[in-house]
Amino acid sequence: MALNRPDLFHAYIGHAQFIRFSENIKAAYQKVYKMTKIAGDEDAMGTLETLGEPPYTNAKNSGQLLLIDE
Repeated sequence: MALNRPDLFHAYIGHAQFIRFSENIKAAYQKVYKMTKIAGDEDAMGTLETLGEPPYTNAKNSGQLLLIDE
């Protein structure tokens, strides 16, 4: 939008920008895996086993990983 109509904008403030998403999602998987193993959360472990390790070809898998609670 700002590229098409720069006259409408004084500034742009980005929030929650993804940088190196593939590296971040791999790190998230490892962290969530460790947390669920320590917690003994069998449901979450089942989800992780179903998803497998990133990279994912389906964006929905990344979303499911990020929805796993502590």
